[in-house]
Amino acid sequence: MISNIYNINQRTAWDAFSAHLSGSDSGLLLAISASPLGEVARKALDSSAKALGYGPGACAFASILPPTAPKAAEPLERDAGASLDASSLRLLVEGIDPLALVVADDAALKLVRQAYPDAAFSPPSMTSIQSDCSLGRAFGRTVTAFESFEKMLDSAESKQAAWALLKKLPHLD
Repeated sequence: MISNIYNINQRTAWDAFSAHLSGSDSGLLLAISASPLGEVARKALDSSAKALGYGPGACAFASILPPTAPKAAEPLERDAGASLDASSLRLLVEGIDPLALVVADDAALKLVRQAYPDAAFSPPSMTSIQSDCSLGRAFGRTVTAFESFEKMLDSAESKQAAWALLKKLPHLD
């Protein structure tokens, strides 16, 4: 990361929420999910970001639940072991300041709606595989939201439906 004034907020967010974050420090595209996304979903989002002109490895990944819970004898830190609440999610997103958000599942969308109560989403569109997808805006950012992004990667047809929505994110090329 090249040093600039915006890196201070990004670094602070990464440090404060490290148990919930992985991926690119630049965080041009932030994917939010209830639990950490699997490798296939992460690669699909990285490939999508690259195709949209964000560059290779431009995705940051945030999970509401951390990958591991602390042991009972360990004291809880602010971000270790606890789920993110709406206020914490908003601090995380605004600190990283991504260009766009991908909300990977229903639980994450519920929290995003709490964190950004003024967010506007299109009515969910039903694809032929009966998965809700919607496009929205939250605090000036384009947001794509999926009922379950990972499940959509199970078939060629649903992958195409997911890609069709992801193509609505801002292009940088």
